[in-house]
Amino acid sequence: MKNKKISVLVPAYNAERILHETFDSLLQQTYTNWECLCIDDGSKDNTYDVMQRYAKQDKRFRIFQQKNTGITGANNALLNQVDNQTTYIYFLDSDDYIHPQTFEILVGIQQRTQADAVEGECSRFQDKKPDDYFQHIDVDSLNVTVLTDLSVYLLKRTRKHLSGMWINKCKLYVWDKVKNMRFHEKLSYEDDYFYNSQVHTVMSSKAIVNYPFYYYRINSSSMTRSVNYQRYQDACTVRIYATYDYFIKGKRVPDNILTEFRKDLAEDAYRMIGLKPVRRCPDKVLRKQLFHKACLVFSDMRLSGVLDTALLSRYQRLVLWAFRCHLYWLTRFLILFK
Repeated sequence: MKNKKISVLVPAYNAERILHETFDSLLQQTYTNWECLCIDDGSKDNTYDVMQRYAKQDKRFRIFQQKNTGITGANNALLNQVDNQTTYIYFLDSDDYIHPQTFEILVGIQQRTQADAVEGECSRFQDKKPDDYFQHIDVDSLNVTVLTDLSVYLLKRTRKHLSGMWINKCKLYVWDKVKNMRFHEKLSYEDDYFYNSQVHTVMSSKAIVNYPFYYYRINSSSMTRSVNYQRYQDACTVRIYATYDYFIKGKRVPDNILTEFRKDLAEDAYRMIGLKPVRRCPDKVLRKQLFHKACLVFSDMRLSGVLDTALLSRYQRLVLWAFRCHLYWLTRFLILFK
């Protein structure tokens, strides 16, 4: 087991203040055959200086620097640096950290089950390390489930019960299985979701272990908590088109779940491109711009076959009709006063 190398991918942007916690959690790993591929994605602070300090202390840190491309471009740059000696990859955000036994346990489970990926749970925190970070994990007490029908992970009904499946956090991937997968670089939101959806089409099995190895920092200034509605709408539009092209046109969805998958896609388009921006955007001028953009997008999606409105509820079809007819005040009334 010790000969199996893990490449840990850490994209960083303006992470000078907390990056040391992430790196320290790697240095504390009981499983030592790892390397950290870390990239400074055009930071405006001293993030790269922190990287250099760790790289001088430990040769397992390989550091890179580039102009800002966003999280997806940074992740792809790191994926391109993974070498042929790597057996596994593991994504780690620059403001999070992991339990000291994470790699030891995840690799052990993969070796025992021969699964294409091993997935643990996440624990959320704000500033102070949770108490269980310091606890020794009794491996024999862990409950491990191996799944072989991964197509159900493409459906919303599955995602509701497995809320972490669409993020990269605390997932050990077998590199040979996912080495041809890349992030969609036009996605600034929904990037983890699309990548993981693709990954589930190339894997044949996954082991799930019921323990929170990954500590996810709740940051009020992070992208996921401070939504730029215009960027969000644009990224979600790209995600819907990309999902249609990759999964439906590419025939990567089993026939027995195709209708349900298309219904989920239609509901996602309705919610993310129209409902959420037009309902929540506080700026009146921008809200109208988002509304008119949604009108054009929905019309194009319907004509091109991306959006199958027949799969939506009667109420959702009425709202989309108001969008396509550019009836702003009727649309606002419908989505605010249902």
